[in-house]
Amino acid sequence: MKKFYEVESPMKLEFLLYPSFAMPLFDIREDLIIKKYGFCSNLIIKRIENRYIVIHNNLKCLEYAKYILGLWFNPWSYINEVSDNFKSIILNLLKIYPNFSLSVSPLDDLAIFTSIILSRRTNYHINTIKWLKILMENYKDLSIIAKEDISKLLKITKSYQIKDLPRLLSYYLDIRDLILSKTINPRKLLICKGIGPKVLYSYLLHVLLDTSYAPIDSNLEIFIR
Repeated sequence: MKKFYEVESPMKLEFLLYPSFAMPLFDIREDLIIKKYGFCSNLIIKRIENRYIVIHNNLKCLEYAKYILGLWFNPWSYINEVSDNFKSIILNLLKIYPNFSLSVSPLDDLAIFTSIILSRRTNYHINTIKWLKILMENYKDLSIIAKEDISKLLKITKSYQIKDLPRLLSYYLDIRDLILSKTINPRKLLICKGIGPKVLYSYLLHVLLDTSYAPIDSNLEIFIR
C-alpha cells in the first residue's frame, strides 16, 4: 500500500533525521529511507519533487509516517512565542526551510531512550548510531539488556555509556508504563543517577512530543551552525 504526503519544499530525508534520536532506526539513502528496526519496520519513504511517498503493507504504518516525516509539528504555530532576540533568526530559517521539523518515533520509546542514553558525552553520529545499531541487531527486544551480562555488552565498546546502560534501562523499565500512561510525571527520570536534563528533555520531545523544552547540547549546536 502507498500513501502520498504533499509538502511544499520537502526537506531532504537525511536532513530531517540528522538531529533526531530516531536516526539509528533507519537505513538512509539520498532520497529514500527504510525503517529497519522497531515499530513499523520495513516502512519505506521516498522523496520525489514536492511530496513524500510512503510504502508499507499496514495502513497504520502509512499514517504513522507523519511522525517520521516531522508532519506532527508545525513550527509556524509557535512563532509568536519566540523571544524577539531570536525571532529574526527563526523566521529566516523557516523561509529557507518552510517545513523544518523533527523526525520522531514515539512508539519506539525504548529504542529512543537507549539512543539518548548512549549519546551522552560522545559523538552521536559516529558512536551512538553505530552502538545502537549493533544492539538492535543482537537484541530484538532491548529490554533484555537491562539484565544482560555486562561482559557481553562490553564487546561492543568499553565506553561508560554502555556500562551504564543496563542500570539506566532497568530504572526506565520500572516506571515506563506509568510515564507513558501519564500516571506519573516524567521528571521522575531525574531521580536516577546518570539521567540529567538533556536526557529528560530529549525524551519529552521525541517520545511524549512535548515541545516545551529544547534538549540543547554540543551535537545540536554543531548542527545549528
